[in-house]
Amino acid sequence: MRMEVNLLTIDWDKETKHYQYKDIENAVMKSPLEFRLTVLKAIEKQLEKDVYNTEDGRRNRDWNNNNFFNPLKQKIKNEIAEKKKAEEENAKFTIALEKDYLIMCIKNQTKPINLWRNGKAGLFGKYFQFIEETKDGKAYLVATMNERAALPPLACGFIAWLIEYWGTDSAQIYSDYLNVRLKEYTDKEGKKANATSRNLKQEFYEQYLPIEENYIRKSEAIFDFISDEEISEIKEFVKCYFEYVKREYAKIQPTTTNNNTVSANDEANAEQSLQQ
Repeated sequence: MRMEVNLLTIDWDKETKHYQYKDIENAVMKSPLEFRLTVLKAIEKQLEKDVYNTEDGRRNRDWNNNNFFNPLKQKIKNEIAEKKKAEEENAKFTIALEKDYLIMCIKNQTKPINLWRNGKAGLFGKYFQFIEETKDGKAYLVATMNERAALPPLACGFIAWLIEYWGTDSAQIYSDYLNVRLKEYTDKEGKKANATSRNLKQEFYEQYLPIEENYIRKSEAIFDFISDEEISEIKEFVKCYFEYVKREYAKIQPTTTNNNTVSANDEANAEQSLQQ
């Protein structure tokens, strides 16, 4: 007698009056893991109909269950549990990678384990140029050093600075970058003939944020390579940096008291002197 279960044929041995258990196990284990218990249940149902419907068959049911079906069920359940555990661990690993893994790859000029978010292979250079490779990583698409040097940077301004110093103290990142930009402006403008009659620091703050906003827009090209979580984190840093710049600008804004114009710093210094 032959039994059809999910398009699988199980042979019944008339002499031993047992199904060929090895064949049953092979048939079950060939099925996808998530369907194996269903296949096994169908076989048991067929046994109830074809074998356990006699006195001898019913006497064999417990032996069959204890010696074959129950151990096989447990084996399948263990495999399902192991698969679920592995998926959970992989999910944790993926979350851990997504937090800042790709940003760190950019910072360290290394290739990620898999492809970048946009499906490209390669690594970033010192000045945030993307040096693309073939998917198998065996060849660069831009072969010569001169060609690589001509590649456009995909990050500039504050975002480039942020990635360069990723993982360090945020207050230090903000103050150091702002001071670099301020020094660049005052060094350049300080060489001009009228520099002594100008408030260079005031001028810098008045024109700075629109320039930095333009750098931010250009740097969004790098967002194609990193995760949504990393993009959100960078945007939060940008927001906080702009707020920091506005606070620093406010410190040098003149205030009017009794028709006399003084700066916020002058007021602080005067208050400190009175306390002394």
